[in-house]
Amino acid sequence: MRFPLFLLVATVFSFGSAQGIVIINVSQVNGDTVFSGSGSLDLTGTTPPISGVLGAPGIVEPNLGNFGADAVGSPSTLDVYSATSNAPTGSGGLTTTNNVTGDAFGLTSSGVAVIQGYSSNDAIVFTATFSGSTIEDLGITPGVYTWNLPSDSVTLNVPAVPEPSMYAALVGIAIFGFTVKRRISTIRK
Repeated sequence: MRFPLFLLVATVFSFGSAQGIVIINVSQVNGDTVFSGSGSLDLTGTTPPISGVLGAPGIVEPNLGNFGADAVGSPSTLDVYSATSNAPTGSGGLTTTNNVTGDAFGLTSSGVAVIQGYSSNDAIVFTATFSGSTIEDLGITPGVYTWNLPSDSVTLNVPAVPEPSMYAALVGIAIFGFTVKRRISTIRK
């Protein structure tokens, strides 16, 4: 008996389709540090949450592995679900910001926080901007950090930011390359 191709394709694409993921990218923009997050979470298999609130609209506390963004209310009640993680994410202490947009979301060293009443696989989108603070100022160690729930995960990407001397070295290499190219083309004429 032949297995219909469309059933095979539908079966292959149905596995894992309920799983979401939240990705948070940290970037440095004109001396500010911006956390931009988006995705969704599948809370299947999680234990009942513990409820809590953020102390400010936006927080980062690398020495404890904490991050939070809450533009929804002041303050919103969040449900914190247990997660395994490779936090903490640096040596910096508590820094707050009021420059937050989007959904309420947070991370602790052992949990993932979403707005109370969140339904699995609903979209999560947020930004938190820490004005006048670089990644280094905030004490965040560059790297990739993950928080694993039973059916999903959150990834925090913190890039290594080149030192100003690195930019000078790159400009020097570019000038050297341009000079060599000009000399070679002059010699060939």
